Amino acid sequence: MLVHLSVHNYAIVEHLDLELDRGMSVITGETGAGKSIMLDALGLTLGDRADSGVVRPGADKADILATFDLADIPEASAWLAERDLETDGPCILRRVITSEGRSRGYINGTPCPLGDLKSLGELLIDIHSQHEHQSLLKTDTHRRLLVRDRLCSLAPAGTQYSRFPRVRAHAGRRSGRVRDVSIDGFAAHFPAA
Repeated sequence: MLVHLSVHNYAIVEHLDLELDRGMSVITGETGAGKSIMLDALGLTLGDRADSGVVRPGADKADILATFDLADIPEASAWLAERDLETDGPCILRRVITSEGRSRGYINGTPCPLGDLKSLGELLIDIHSQHEHQSLLKTDTHRRLLVRDRLCSLAPAGTQYSRFPRVRAHAGRRSGRVRDVSIDGFAAHFPAA
C-alpha cells in the first residue's frame, strides 16, 4: 500500500509530501486543485513515459518518490526477492527526469529500467483514473485476486466458459435461432446468428 508520496519540481508543483494511512484512500477536490498532477507524478514512479516538459519551469530536474508498505503484498515482495532488490523496510520507487529529457528509475535505491518499475508497479497499486493502471481489466489479475482471496477455484468455471462459444454455435446450427443457452450455471440470451 502507498504510504508516502514526495514530489519535487514536477509540472507546477515545487514541493509536495503526502502521507497516507492504512485502508482505502480517495483523493477529491475541485477542478484545478492538482489531483491529476499528483496522480501523474505517481504514475512516473510506476513506469509511465515522461518528457522534459514535466520538469517545473526553472528547475533542473523533477524528482518523485513513492514509498510502499509491502506487508499485504506478498507478490511484490517475491518480485523484489527474485531480483535481489528487497529491503527490511518499505519499498521505495523513485523517478528522476531532467530538463534535457533524460530519465532514471530506481527501486530501493538501485537503478533499474522503466520496464521493471512498470512490472513492480502493477503489483503495488491500482489507480482508477482515466483508464490508467486498471489491472481489473486484465485476466491475470482476476486469477491472482480470486486465488489470493480463496474465493473459488477458476479451473471448473474456466473450462465451462471456454465451451460456451462451441455450444452456442452448435445450438444455432441446429435450430437456426438461439434464444437462451445455459451451461452448468452460465446462462445468456443470444440474438439470432
